[in-house]
This record gives sequence, C-alpha cells and structure tokens, in this order.
Amino acid sequence: MIRHILSASVLFAAPALWAVDAGLAPLGFSGALSTPMATSLATGEAALGFTNYLDAQDINSNGYNYLGGVGVLPGVELFARLAARTVANNCFLEQCGVRDLSASAKWVLPDAAPLLPVAWRSWLPRVAVGATDVGGSVVLFKTNYGVASWNREHWAVSAGLSQTTKGKRESARLSGAFGSLVVQPYPWLQGIVEHDGTDPQAGIRLLSPKGLLGRVRLQGEMRTGAPRDLEASRSVWFGAALKLALGGNTQEPLYRQAWVPGARAEALAAKPLPVEPLPLESMPVAPASQAVTAQQQTEPQTPALVVLRSDVLVEKLLAAGFENVSVTARAEGGWQLRLENQAYAWNDVDALGVALGEYANWSVQQPAAVQLDLLHQGLTSLRVSSDTSCLNVWLQRGERCAAGVLRFPSETGLSAVQDWWREVGNTPEGANSILYKPRVELAPVLNYTVGSEFGSMDYSLGLATSVEVPVLWRGLLAEARHITPAYETKDYREGGAFAASALTSGLDRIMLHQYVQGPLGLSAHAAAGRVLTDFTGSLLETRWESPQGQHKVTALVASLENNQQFMAKPLLLGYRYQLPNYPMQLSLKAGEFFDADKGFVASSRFLFDDTFVSVFYRSTKRADEAEAFKFLGVELSVPLTLRQNRPGRFVQLRGSAEFSQGLQTRIGVANGNPLAGAGQRGRFANAPLSLDQRVYNRDRMAPAYLLQQLPRLRNAYERYVATAWQYDVPVVTEVSPFIPWQ
Repeated sequence: MIRHILSASVLFAAPALWAVDAGLAPLGFSGALSTPMATSLATGEAALGFTNYLDAQDINSNGYNYLGGVGVLPGVELFARLAARTVANNCFLEQCGVRDLSASAKWVLPDAAPLLPVAWRSWLPRVAVGATDVGGSVVLFKTNYGVASWNREHWAVSAGLSQTTKGKRESARLSGAFGSLVVQPYPWLQGIVEHDGTDPQAGIRLLSPKGLLGRVRLQGEMRTGAPRDLEASRSVWFGAALKLALGGNTQEPLYRQAWVPGARAEALAAKPLPVEPLPLESMPVAPASQAVTAQQQTEPQTPALVVLRSDVLVEKLLAAGFENVSVTARAEGGWQLRLENQAYAWNDVDALGVALGEYANWSVQQPAAVQLDLLHQGLTSLRVSSDTSCLNVWLQRGERCAAGVLRFPSETGLSAVQDWWREVGNTPEGANSILYKPRVELAPVLNYTVGSEFGSMDYSLGLATSVEVPVLWRGLLAEARHITPAYETKDYREGGAFAASALTSGLDRIMLHQYVQGPLGLSAHAAAGRVLTDFTGSLLETRWESPQGQHKVTALVASLENNQQFMAKPLLLGYRYQLPNYPMQLSLKAGEFFDADKGFVASSRFLFDDTFVSVFYRSTKRADEAEAFKFLGVELSVPLTLRQNRPGRFVQLRGSAEFSQGLQTRIGVANGNPLAGAGQRGRFANAPLSLDQRVYNRDRMAPAYLLQQLPRLRNAYERYVATAWQYDVPVVTEVSPFIPWQ
C-alpha cells in the first residue's frame, strides 16, 4: 500500500507552487496522519474533525474520536478532544472502554531564518513543540513532543521526538522518534507515509481547494496500517475535517462597487434641484457674532448656497434602522447626531459605518464637522467626531486624512450622575422612540455533559424566548425569558443521572434593569426580580474603563434566595487588560460565586471579528472541602442573528447577539476521574444582560479597537449605504449665501 501511494504521488506530481496543507491528527494537532508537523492553524481559524481511530497503544483502535481546535495566536493552536470507545454505555454498569476528554496545545517557534546567512535559509526547518492530553484527571494519551518540518512547494518532510506518559498502558501511540512524508501533487490531493515511533502508516487525503467554498475548507482521509491489538478486525480507518476562518473578510471589497463622487455629480446634473422653503427648525442657528441681516446681504454677484435639510438625514437614518434619531446644528459649528443602535447587533462598528456614511453623503455639498453619539438603552455608549471631507476620502477611496477618520472627544458619558437624574422623565426623545417597543429574542439554550462515565454526549436542548421592553425613562428595561424544552438524551430524562439539570418549561427570568452612566468612565447596572428559575433578589454591577479602553475594573454583588431558603450572595471583583496591538484580552475575576464556592477564574479572550474564543482556568473551593476543584476549559461565543436586522415600527424580532458554549475538564486529581462533588462551579461570573452585553458592544468600545476596525466601517458603508445613494439626490434648497458656523 505504501509503495503504491508513493508511486502514484510521483507519477501525477505537477510543478505546482503551493505549500503543503496539514490535516488533523487524532491526538489533537495539525499534522500528517498521527504525527505532528511544525505548522499550526492560522490565527482565527477553527477546525472540527472526526475519525473512527483512537490512536492508542494496547487497546482496540476502533472508536469515536472528536476534535475541535482554533488558532489563537500566530503559531499557537489549541485543541479539545473526546476519545470514546462507546458513545452511550454507562461505565458504572457495563463495559464502555476508553472515554477521555482532554486538551492539546502546540507552538510553532518563531522563524530563525532571517538571523542566518542567506545560503542557509532554504535548508532551515520550522520547529514546533507541543503536548497532548494536558487536561483531564485521567491521562490516557499524554505525549510531549518536538518536531521539525521542511515544507516546500508540493512536499513536506517532518521528523521529531516524543515521550509518552510512563507507566500508562493506554498511552498515545506517538512514541520515541517519528517522521512523515507528505506529497501534494495537486491542491486537492495528498499522499502520506509516516512512522509514528512504533509502526508505519500510509494514507490518502482529499482537500477542497482554497476559495472554492469561501471561508470553509473540507478534508477527507483514508489510512491503513497494522492493527493496534490482536483483537482488532479493521486495518483501514477513515476521517473527515472542516476548517473555517472565524473572522469575516471585511477588508475585501464587495461585489457591489461603492458609489464614487462622479456618479453623484452626474446625477445632480441630470436631475434639477427642487426649491422648497426651508423649515426654521432645520436651519442651523448662527452665533450672535456671526449674524447677518438681510440688509447686509446686498452684493448681487454672490452665488446662492445650498443649505441642507436635517429632516432628509433623519429619514435616511430611520430607514437604515436607527431609533431615537435626532440631527441638530451645533452652536460651535457642524452637526450633532444622536441615534440608538438596535439594528446592527454583530458590532457597533457597522452602525458607525452606516450612520457616518449617511451623513457624509448627505453633507457632500457642504462639508462640515459632525459629532455622533451612539446610544444603547438611551445611554451614550460611544461618542466620535469627524468631518465630511475626511469621511469621503476614506469611504470612497480608502485613504486616511491628516485629521483622522475618527476622533474621540474626552467626554464619552454624562458629565455627572446628577445630570442623569435631572433628565429622568423629561429627556427629549428623537424620532422613532425606543420606549415601550418590545424586542423579542429567540435563541437556543443547552445544558450538556461531555465525556462523562454516564455517556459521551448528554444534553438537554430547548428554545429561550426573551422579551425586553424599555419603559418609563432612559436606561430602564423590563425583561422576561421563557424556556421551552425541545429534546433531551436519556440521562437528562426523569431518573437519569443529570435529570436535575434538565431544562424545564416556564419563565426562568423576570427582571427590571436600570442602566446608569456617570463621570470618568463609570457605569452601573442594577436589577431585581427572578433569576435562575427559582431564585429572587437583586444585583448591582459596576464598571470602570480607562479613557483608551486598555484597563477595565468591574464589581458584581448580588443577594438571591430560593424557596428552600438557600441564600446566594456572590461577590466578585474583576480586572481586564486589553493588549494594545492585538485583539486579545486578559482577565481575572475573584471572590465568591453563586454556589458559595470561593476562588478565581483567569481567562484569555481572543477576538476574531464577531467570534470570540476564551481559554480559562478556574479554581474554586467551598468551606467544607479539603482542596479546590480546578478546571481547564474553552468557550466559543458567536452571534446567532442577522448582521443587519432593522426593527419594525412596533416590535423587533431578533436572534442572540452572543451565544456562548464551552467545554471544561477537571485537572489536578491524583487518582481516578470522580464526578461526585464536582457540581456547579464558578456560576454567576457575569450578570444577566450585563453592561458589556447591552451597552458596550460586548466589551469592544476602546478607541484603539475602533481605529483598527476602519476597514470594517468602510465595508458597512459599501454594503448598506453606497448603492442606496448612487442615484438618490437629497432634497436641497437655495437660500441666503452665508454659512452660520464659519
């Protein structure tokens, strides 16, 4: 078999110039068949894989092997793996074989070629180090390894050393010296031979060419080799994998070309300008020192000036899906825009691109400065300023101007808390008020257990229907959530091991929320009502963020009680640090959690456009426990709603802007893999409808972040604004020739 594969690879080899793609190995890394290569998943690339091959010594190799991985940093990939001999067997009552949930990591060392003489560079390999089964209280597939790879146009050679766990009968097959050869004569075909330290293997892998399926790539493989034990009846195994770029291609131009200034000029020339009287409320008010009387305007040669009508821009912003819209002239010159964004749930950058794009097109004939207040729940979550000429340079041609596309005034919230209280009840609302407009959110809800002794995958699936209604005054929100169970596995049904955690039908949350902004970057969120089905009480969440968004400090305190008179009094302090030049956040939360377990959670969050991957370590301990319970896990957060979802006149139907699911495995247990006593840990680390979720763009409002998102801002303009204005001429009026804000 090996000889035939190599012969076919050489025979059909073509002079193509592409790097060899890596597959997904069962142990949890990118590589050949069972051996690693000094490559990694690209930053922001996710991978899902399945094989019917467990890749272990002295056990039957047939089974179910599930993989999930992501590239979190350049050259760094993380994988979670579930290896199971059986899927549904209860290990306490019947034979179930291997069942193990674990994590793996690999780091490709920085390229040293630039430090060496030119003649040596082409022969220098890339080097990577990694470890498998780094999590889990039972280590079945533990391996530490180092590997060097020479990756050329259509072939790659790798060699390395590995060490398995001593004294473990069921250890990873990768052991000792190993090596592989991958030949890729075509973008869609690979031939692979390798020796994993014990036996040789060979295989063929089929791949979808890059770009054929957009951001998705598919792989399928077949491998053959000696059976891994005497009872094995199979010597051919199969596998499949999917790779997906988590971030969107926002920097790439869309198929629809952005409108260019020439098209507007031609449209203006072809369509006469209507002459209408300008409403007094639409005309900018000039400062007293700049007032010009009708008697002073006596020069007949002065050309007429086109003055913009603010109601035209208001109509455009309303049509784009914004609420609480107001457009007013500023006394110091330029325009003030205030608008509520509930239409662009993925990212407020989309809302900025649409709003500023509408303003730039509206004011193209009369450039002026603009200050935009972006609102959430009636609160100013972001304040930016720009001007028409600078916006047009960026939006139309992608060129930055000296003044900067976006500027950030120092006052981003209210000047003082008393200002907020003074305005409660009489705050003027803009057009299309958000008050008393229900927002209905539909999202899946899932309770699950993976890799337990009771089953490989057990879950309870349902639908969460939430209704949120802004009421009475700014920042006050009434909310209710109903759970409808849809399906559950046998262990979540009555009498099952996890029946107590099964979803139940009914209202599980009814709360009243109040969001408040104060000076110096302070915000607060108070809520009261029913939480977590049968707990009632109140909570208070506070948040402070530095002016540039690099540092954030939070506090959460709550007092909750259920029918059994159990009191939960979580008290947590948190700190978050935003790396200045990379979309990565480091955070730490410590204190008492919901279930009276005290400890901390340390996490790293990686931002790939609107998809987040968090890697966390949790250690908590209750008063009656001798030692802390430690967990290592990963969480994935994605938006499950439309990128643009304009609210209706009376109601808005939407999906979840942040649907999160995670996996964790217990670590640090010397013997066995006990489930007893693990229970719920680290709950209530985030408040329901928190400030980050409902006001601050999922914690992405830092000026440094927004400036890095200018390509996306332009993309939103091209996608939602440019074509709409291509032949649409704004309503203008000829009036007296002076600009009141000069």
